[in-house]
Amino acid sequence: MNLKILSKEEWLYWWRQLPACCREVYWHPAYYDTASRWEKGHAECIYIDKGDAWMIYPYLRHPIVGYQLPGAAFYYDIQTAYGYGGALFIGEWDDKDKITAYTVIADYFRETNAVAELVRCHTEWIDPAVMVKAGYSTIKVRTNVETELIGKLPEEILSSWEKEVQRNIRKAKEADLDHMLIHGTGRVNDFAVLYNMAAERLHMTPYYQFNEAYFRSLMAVDNKQVGQVLCSMSSSHSGLIASHVVFLGEKLAFLHLAAVDSAFRSVHADAFMMWADVYYASMMGCERICWGGGMSINPDDSLFKFKAKFGQRYVPVYIGCRIIDKKIYEQLCAEWNRRNAQKLHTTNKFLRYRY
Repeated sequence: MNLKILSKEEWLYWWRQLPACCREVYWHPAYYDTASRWEKGHAECIYIDKGDAWMIYPYLRHPIVGYQLPGAAFYYDIQTAYGYGGALFIGEWDDKDKITAYTVIADYFRETNAVAELVRCHTEWIDPAVMVKAGYSTIKVRTNVETELIGKLPEEILSSWEKEVQRNIRKAKEADLDHMLIHGTGRVNDFAVLYNMAAERLHMTPYYQFNEAYFRSLMAVDNKQVGQVLCSMSSSHSGLIASHVVFLGEKLAFLHLAAVDSAFRSVHADAFMMWADVYYASMMGCERICWGGGMSINPDDSLFKFKAKFGQRYVPVYIGCRIIDKKIYEQLCAEWNRRNAQKLHTTNKFLRYRY
């Protein structure tokens, strides 16, 4: 198998060669450009050709700073960007071939001073069981909720939801809430204001406190899949009261980011937005929409319980973890342990030297 690091032009070319069903934003070079600026990593994409089939694997290469390490001038860890990702295999690949490809990738990472690798596994296209065979550890981090769309009209989907949800959406319509879908950067500032209000209210960690520059870059991805669903109260409130950033793929739609003005919860803007997302994803011909999950694997997680009102399909979400350079990884963790003795009983995260 031949491994190659793609140029941005080559990366875009091979993204366009993906089957329509999996030609998603999560593998697009412009999405990784956006992520690289926010996450302060370098975007790369591996391409492997085995003759009758091929694969691409985009990721961010993060420099490891703040530690004195022997040997190389710089060490890195590998992470897929916020959202979902992993090695996308196209054509005929059996498990043995995939394991070989994962081994070739590990060898390349080792040669280029990568210490460890974290994959936020896409729930549709990545097989965690094969990753385990290739030397990864997999950890379930949450359960996603999805809504089946194929073969159903939006009103049929609405009628399948809980009576309370149907009643809340009806009240939202009676309150004159309206929705629309736009593409591009036209309302980015409005979304940023709403999102920052929510981030402050919910005490989000810095990783999730995206700024306007991130939103503007995201909405400018050269891909009609990226859209913003807007919600306003047309009769009495001229401003934006809720907005969702959605990815509308050929097969799957994803709720990527959400923001709701808490002052309008009484008119059920949050439920109304879920209905609006279903409407547009259904109109675009998507088979399912993924709402994401909660903040944990606890079935009583409040965010999970809210999303579960809108879908009956539950999908486990995994991260794949692989140590590339065991010696350096253990040195990093030992030094982190020394510096953070008070956290040892509460933190055992992979890549914990970053926390």
